[in-house]
Amino acid sequence: MLKKQSILVKLAVLVLPLVILSIFLTIFNGVNEMSTLNEAKTVYYDELKDLIDKIVTCDRDFYQAQYASDQAFTLAQEGQADAAKEALGDFEENKQQVIDGIQSIDSVARANSYLYNDYRASGQTESIGSITAKAKSEIDNWAKIYDPVSGSGDRANQYPAFKTARSEINSLTDIVEEYSVYINKEMQNEIKTKTVILSVIMAAILILILLVGISILRYILGSTAVISDSLEHLSNGEFVKIDKYLDYSDELGNMIHDTNSLIDRLQEIIDDVKATTESLDNSSNELASTANQISHTADDVSNAIQEIAKGATEQADNIQQASESVGNIDMAVSSVTDNTGVLSNTADEMNDKSRESASELDKLMASTETMNKNVEEITTAINATSAAVNSVNDKVDMITNIASQTNLLALNASIEAARAGDAGRGFAVVATEIGALATNSNETAEEIRREMESLLVQSQQANTKAENVRKVALEQREVIQATVDSIQSLIDNIRTTVSGVGSISGDASTCMSAKNVVVDAMESLSAISEENAAASEQTSASMQELNATVNMLAGSADSLNELARKLADDMSFFK
Repeated sequence: MLKKQSILVKLAVLVLPLVILSIFLTIFNGVNEMSTLNEAKTVYYDELKDLIDKIVTCDRDFYQAQYASDQAFTLAQEGQADAAKEALGDFEENKQQVIDGIQSIDSVARANSYLYNDYRASGQTESIGSITAKAKSEIDNWAKIYDPVSGSGDRANQYPAFKTARSEINSLTDIVEEYSVYINKEMQNEIKTKTVILSVIMAAILILILLVGISILRYILGSTAVISDSLEHLSNGEFVKIDKYLDYSDELGNMIHDTNSLIDRLQEIIDDVKATTESLDNSSNELASTANQISHTADDVSNAIQEIAKGATEQADNIQQASESVGNIDMAVSSVTDNTGVLSNTADEMNDKSRESASELDKLMASTETMNKNVEEITTAINATSAAVNSVNDKVDMITNIASQTNLLALNASIEAARAGDAGRGFAVVATEIGALATNSNETAEEIRREMESLLVQSQQANTKAENVRKVALEQREVIQATVDSIQSLIDNIRTTVSGVGSISGDASTCMSAKNVVVDAMESLSAISEENAAASEQTSASMQELNATVNMLAGSADSLNELARKLADDMSFFK
């Protein structure tokens, strides 16, 4: 059931029972003490004290009745009739009070069945009920032996009967006082028994809570250990997923699932980057090869243009000789036409290769953009991991606060137990154990904090590596953009070359159509020869620029190839 709960709930399961148990035991102990005190008050003040007061009053009234009887007899003998009559009135009043008092004693004692029927004082074999009955009988016997009002009876035996009856009343006092001591001991034993039972219950609950706490702490330590191990492998470039605690859905369980998702996503990204790097390396090699081929072709075209310029110059110089060699013009024009056809084909091939290079560079640019986005996703995932670590640190702070409060409660409980004396000694031991458990919880929370800080440092290192990869990708993008611009310039130059070759081909056609009127148009041919020489020189200059552009393209291709190798070396860190 706890697998689906948060860490805060798990820790509450560990800490709250201790707090609730402490409060409950404090209240329960207070209620027991109040109950015992109320019971003692009832026994001492409501029962025994009232009973003792009645016995003492009865004894006093009995003594005063005997004293009034003796006083009345003495006064009658002395002839003091009025005083004797007053003494007899006191006798009647006190005698009735004695009779009523012994009856009241019997009624009060009868309310306590155990005291009335079963309890025996030390040295006595009779209960208070039997002694009360005997006291009644002896008082009745005392009243019958001699009647001071009428003067009838045996006055000599009145006082011995008084002593006998009073002895029974005194026995009642002794048994009640001894019973009060007995009841006090019984109550003390009851308090001790309740304290032992309470201690046993508390120890059992603490053991249960301790077992639950150990289980929770083992889960927390185990989950953080597997997360740390997985991140350590990740910092070494190894993708090792976590296969434990996958059925938990608390913060640590979510962190385990997020870590596995991060590893899966990172592995996919690294695989894509490796594939892109390999494609980039192949494309850069092809680009370098194409650039070298274009360079060689441009050299050939430049040489051909130089030869054309040389021929045009020689044609202008030998214009007079050309008039004598009109028969050879056909062959020369045919040669020019053939060369311009070759040059046109070469220019078309250069144009096609340049376009292919531009297309490959566009693909490379798109791959670079994809790699940059994947790196940003890695950074976002790592930042999410850092946020989760900060959240765990906040929960650890809450654990530390709860442990401190529990420790304070344990200290207060120890102080209260010390005030209770021997009765609170067992509770003091339990309070000490609670304090020790709170201290252990605090230390465990501190260990979790240190593990989380280590995890945060590793996340920051991974973030730094991802940032380095992103910077390399940006540098690669800039180089590719520069290469694309160079290729575009090359394409423009090739178009110019194709246009020039077309002009040369048209001029050659014009020469073919005008070969029959060469003699009549010699001057025009001379001008055309000069124009051909100028066009050849211009074409030669354009080919030199094309050659320089191709060399630049080759250098960019080499730089791109070097960047591809560097990226491949960086990606080799990941296994």
